[in-house]
This record gives sequence, structure tokens and C-alpha cells, in this order.
Amino acid sequence: MPDPIADSLRNKPNWQHQKAKRQGGATLEDIRAVRRQYTAALELIDAQVGAILQTLERKGQLHNTYIIYCSDHGEMLGDHGLFQKSIHYEPALRVPLIVAGPNIKPGRSAAQIELSDVHPTLLALADIPLASQLDAQSFQHLLGDPTQEHRTDTVSQLLHCRALRNSEWKLVENYNDTTELYNLHDDPHELHNLAERHPDIVARMRRRLVQRLL
Repeated sequence: MPDPIADSLRNKPNWQHQKAKRQGGATLEDIRAVRRQYTAALELIDAQVGAILQTLERKGQLHNTYIIYCSDHGEMLGDHGLFQKSIHYEPALRVPLIVAGPNIKPGRSAAQIELSDVHPTLLALADIPLASQLDAQSFQHLLGDPTQEHRTDTVSQLLHCRALRNSEWKLVENYNDTTELYNLHDDPHELHNLAERHPDIVARMRRRLVQRLL
């Protein structure tokens, strides 16, 4: 495991400073130990997934089964001085999504997907008609060609903040607190808040965020 992302939290919301203070006190070696323990937990899950696959193969159903592996959230594990979830930084927001099964082309996709999109995708794979009113979008087309696009942006919302992410930028609106804007190309670790330097981008993304949530 790489070392945690170090962050002074300069120009970050006050509630993050308070959360980091409450969770502080761990040394770098303490955090490294936590991250090693987390990978051990992941190894246990990997082994159980392997057991499921072996059972499907033994019963002759592996070729006839779609498998979707995903998570509802990540863990900060000391990145930005934070632990747990409930934050819009990439370690907590960006989760694994692995799909395998009949007629799926191997490859890695850079397409943006929301977890709600898993529902219509499963229905499409099973040839079950979709409900007429559904915000989620099937990504079945990506399974035949991972180079295609899916969404132009993705949305995440918590009780105290909400975020819009596209392929280049991420806007985080913290209610009654500092607004955050990150260029994910130049600053993938989200260390430099550019909201004050790019009010035009903030305004454009805020309009899109409201549109997505209506």
C-alpha cells in the first residue's frame, strides 16, 4: 500500500479540519498498519469471490452467469488526515466496478458510472424491460466496447455536502462552508482548491449540479 495522501487542509472546509482533529493522533506507522490490515480484509473477500467462481464452474454455470463486483463507498484510510467515508474525495467516492460474463469484451473503461446504473444494466442483461421513469442508465454498451462513453458527469450527495464530477473537474458544495473545486488531471490527489481562482467553472458546474438533482 502506498503511504497516505498528506494534506495541510489549506483552503478546505472547516468541518474537515474538525473531523481530522477528532480522528488525529495516529502516527504514520499507525496509519501504515491500518492500511496493511485493510488489504488483508480485501484479500479475504478475494478468496470468497474465488470460492463462488469455483462453485459456479463446478456446477457448469460459470459460462452462463454475469458477475458484478462493486462497493458502496471507499475508505479514506488516513488520506488527507481522514478516516472512514462520508466525504467526496476520490478514495471514498471512487469505488471498484468489475463486470464479467458472457459476451463481455475484456478491457478497462474510463467511463463515468453511478451505482444506480447497476440496476438497469442487470435488467438489460436479463432482457427484462426497464421502468419508463428511471434516472439511472444502463451501461451494457460498455461491456461490448469499453472505449465508449456513458455519462458526462456523476453526482454524489450527503447530508452536509454534494458534488459533481466530470472527466476533468470536481465541484464540492459544502453547505454553509467552503466550496471546493479540483482539476483532477493536474491535481489527482485533490490538494489544491481552485474555487476562488475559477468562479466561472464553479458557476457552470453548480448549474449542472442543480439540474442533475432536480
